[in-house]
Amino acid sequence: MLILSHAGHELELTPNTMIIIKNATEKDYFTLANEDLKVEFDGECLYIHSPASKKHENTVFNLLTIFKTYLKQNASLGEAIGSKFALKLPNGKRPEPDVVILPAGTVNDDDSIYEGIPKVIIEILSPSTRDYDLADKRKWYKENSVPEIWFIDLEEKSVVVESIEPDGSYTEVKYFENTIISKVLGNFKIKMEDLFL
Repeated sequence: MLILSHAGHELELTPNTMIIIKNATEKDYFTLANEDLKVEFDGECLYIHSPASKKHENTVFNLLTIFKTYLKQNASLGEAIGSKFALKLPNGKRPEPDVVILPAGTVNDDDSIYEGIPKVIIEILSPSTRDYDLADKRKWYKENSVPEIWFIDLEEKSVVVESIEPDGSYTEVKYFENTIISKVLGNFKIKMEDLFL
């Protein structure tokens, strides 16, 4: 639960709420960002997320379990981390994706931020963040040439996978059924029915 307090008044934010604070500074970001609050920063605005829904968190847990199992057997391909882990992309943007696959051996157990370009970023679309994820954050990721970006739509039960090509452009595959394939992770495969439990 996220509660805003001002002048003796409190407002409880329900799931699927996002607060945007304009004209923010990096100091503001570091003042608010902690392990209990999901805060993202684009150099000008802070994006503060309300707690996620049970369905959203179940999907994050399911994905992490699947990826961690696969990557334990294929450790050189990377490491999967969940949504409370911050990134600092080369363009200065500071997102906290729902699931991120980082290059193997690039973060320590005590690290809380990764500076660089992840191998795979996965965003699970929520009503309050759908447009933000599909527009702003998609642009941030592509500006930094993230090799693979997934957008999981829980309502539509679909997954969009965008993969970078040698010329820097992206190809997009939209899945409604069958098997999702990650080129970046050694042709890792996940069945749609295993994703949406």
